[in-house]
Amino acid sequence: MTDAITVSAPRRSASAILFRYDLLPTLLVVGLAALAITWGHSAGLRFTLPLSVIIAGPFAAIALAIYYTRVKPDPKIAEIALYVGLWLFYPAFGVELTYLGTRLDFPLRDQTFIAWDRALGFDWLAWARFVLAHPLFKSVGDAAYSSCFWQPLAAIPLLAWLGPKGSNGEFLTSVMFGLLLTNAVYCFFPTIGPADIEHIRATGQIVEALRSGFQGPYSYVGIVAFPSFHTVMAILFTLALRHTRWLFAGFGILNLAMLSAVPFQGDHYISDMIAGAAIAIAAFWAARRVYRITD
Repeated sequence: MTDAITVSAPRRSASAILFRYDLLPTLLVVGLAALAITWGHSAGLRFTLPLSVIIAGPFAAIALAIYYTRVKPDPKIAEIALYVGLWLFYPAFGVELTYLGTRLDFPLRDQTFIAWDRALGFDWLAWARFVLAHPLFKSVGDAAYSSCFWQPLAAIPLLAWLGPKGSNGEFLTSVMFGLLLTNAVYCFFPTIGPADIEHIRATGQIVEALRSGFQGPYSYVGIVAFPSFHTVMAILFTLALRHTRWLFAGFGILNLAMLSAVPFQGDHYISDMIAGAAIAIAAFWAARRVYRITD
């Protein structure tokens, strides 16, 4: 009798954690993918990578999560595997939604954002020249900007082991809220970006191809300008680690460097960053209301 209790208790615990904390972000990721696949199919949009390649890694991680939930219960490993799978799964579909939003062909808003930046006292071209004149600063910015790919994967085990229960769920939920809000706003405020306007580098080919009706194939490259999703991520990545002081400080410094890279490396107006910050705050507040994790 004692042995039966010992075996079954962890299994119930692991299942309860997956259901209580992880259901909402899982549904958000699945819903995002379903929307992108359905809309993309009806629009005839084609991509260089087949769906089977995109989902292979995430499905392997999620299968591992199921194994450590049902077969060899270990809540922490199950949580880590699940979130690795979810974080690997959603980005391609998020990118596809931005492509589909671009095809709605609303008027380009670059001149509006250039005027807003001038009103705020920001000169994008002067900033670009400063970055290009300081190679070390640019290299640091490049590294910080690309850290958006590995920061979540580094945060997942840290949140699972050191954070309050539900931290990974709140983290991914906040990012999904931010992504959906960003995509919704971007549909109505498309741009080709200041780098293309200032002839620093060609950045608007994908936007122009999508608006012309070209169906692809396309590679998965982010094209959102307004609002800045890198700004959303930098803020949410930092806030996710707020429960552990030294992690909060470390990720905060890294993400300040990411924010400094957003205008040039990310090809963004300052207006994009202000809108991204507003979306990050709204997404964080909404996720906190859902999870109610005590700070």
